[in-house]
Amino acid sequence: MMKFIETIKIVDGVVENFEYHKRRFSITFSYHFNSRDIPDFTSYVENILMIERERISKGIFKLRIVYSGEVLLYSVDLYSPRVIKTLKLVEDNGIDYSFKYENRSQIERLLKLKGDCDDIIIVKNGELTDTSFCNIVFERDGSFFTPSTYLLAGTNRERKIEEGFLKEERVRPCDIRRYNKVYIINSMLDLYPIERIEL
Repeated sequence: MMKFIETIKIVDGVVENFEYHKRRFSITFSYHFNSRDIPDFTSYVENILMIERERISKGIFKLRIVYSGEVLLYSVDLYSPRVIKTLKLVEDNGIDYSFKYENRSQIERLLKLKGDCDDIIIVKNGELTDTSFCNIVFERDGSFFTPSTYLLAGTNRERKIEEGFLKEERVRPCDIRRYNKVYIINSMLDLYPIERIEL
């Protein structure tokens, strides 16, 4: 059975970027389960917030929801970000992570190639895509860009594009030096700076 996940940031009891998570849940469910009867994701999350309200009232928490043809289970954990300072380019022209699959075996295989770096940037058909768990953001002269050849449409990425903060552009390994800074983002992280990319 194919399973999918949504990872949602909760700050002091309040969900962030919820409409973007709800949108991705609906798109994923409709595509894979061919059903017009999409579960009520809003009510499901609101029920979790009610159950966990005392525990999540202060601090940053990660809500992880696993689902297939129905919502299966959830977990809520206090969030502590991983320390990521260095990224290594690895190549895989066949990888597909267009939906947020629970099965990450393709990515886990590539992670074994990271060497002494903290994480990887996956290069597909000569274009930069994502890290193992984040979208990438490059800064040049005060403007911010993200690869148009992403693997997963992250919720934070989508919001920043719609708000006009981020622009998509083609990024090849040889283009990296054109930028002043590099960051990673996901539903839990917002412009987390990277120190070095190993080409």
